[in-house]
Amino acid sequence: MLQPIKILHVIRPAEGGMKEHLLSLLKGLDKNRFHIHVACPGNSSIETELRKLGIEVHNIPLVGPINPGEDIRSCKAIKNLCQAEGFTIIHCHGSKAGLVGRLAAATAKVPLVILTAHNFVVDDKYSLAKKIVFTKGEQFLGRVTDCVITVSSALRKEYIEKFRVPAEKVVCVYNGIDTESFDLTVDKKKIKTQLGLDPEKPVIGTVARMAPQKGLPFLLEAIAILGETVNAGFLIAGDGPLRPDLERQAEQLGLSGKVCFPGYCQNIKEILQIFDIFIIPSISEGLSITAIEALAAGKPVVASRVGGLPEVVEHGKTGVLVPPGDPAILASAIKNLLDDPALRERMGRAGRRTAKDKFSLENMIRKTEELYISLFKGLQVK
Repeated sequence: MLQPIKILHVIRPAEGGMKEHLLSLLKGLDKNRFHIHVACPGNSSIETELRKLGIEVHNIPLVGPINPGEDIRSCKAIKNLCQAEGFTIIHCHGSKAGLVGRLAAATAKVPLVILTAHNFVVDDKYSLAKKIVFTKGEQFLGRVTDCVITVSSALRKEYIEKFRVPAEKVVCVYNGIDTESFDLTVDKKKIKTQLGLDPEKPVIGTVARMAPQKGLPFLLEAIAILGETVNAGFLIAGDGPLRPDLERQAEQLGLSGKVCFPGYCQNIKEILQIFDIFIIPSISEGLSITAIEALAAGKPVVASRVGGLPEVVEHGKTGVLVPPGDPAILASAIKNLLDDPALRERMGRAGRRTAKDKFSLENMIRKTEELYISLFKGLQVK
């Protein structure tokens, strides 16, 4: 029997979609074909989850923002790990791990280097100088990368056009979820009551990491515009660096007591069931796993027309697409859906079908395994 391909995954202390993506992938990979290690920061939630899965974890300090001193130390640690373990593939997730991990792989002469791009590298809000630095940096790193996996076609286009990575080296593999596990029957009134919501009112809102790219201030502004014209409860679940700012904004908009902020919720599958309309007001998004989960739960989704979201939400069929950063149009879309229960029901059914057909976990795992094997076979014939 052939020896399993030895792979090192590198990831920063991620929460949200990137973390769920990696955990789902590693749970499903064929352990007879692939011997998996992960390099990630210690004392992080992802480390805890990985150890529960029995995966070999190596603690590497990977801070979020660029920090030359820490990044050089992390790069050296990953280089030493690669030389000690003899990995065939290093697979980096996200920009920070992609920077440190790919540089380490190049210096350690790891045979195959893969990056999964979970979001856009260059933000429109960056200064011109920062845009140039990030673009040139990614163009350079692309030369030492054997394959870039993007989670949406929109991201694939960015890597080909902006970063000049050859098209044959950039592959779109959609995020996948266990769609069947979101088809639940729960006591919605009980969950609403536990969250402090009126059990008799429809629920509108989102579950998100509270970070700038998620566009949550625009959702709060839309709720303020709706005012007393809708009889609904509003829920913004999740945590993150912007939570204090969002709670303060809600108070300033006169929404105290009207918008529920329960924080991080572990029972996401049950929480999703209580929504009547799910909102994703992002201003930047590679491909939202939460959007896919909402579709799998049978919920109509109102989402920004940015990044990979139009690849998840089909306008008029599974939800409504709106311009990013426009609270008035967002409020109007919410009101129109709330006033049409039959349309919400049709969109919910269509969304569930889309999630099963297009975003299954099985597809994501199979395509990733096929990619590993294809790259490995190409290595053998060189």
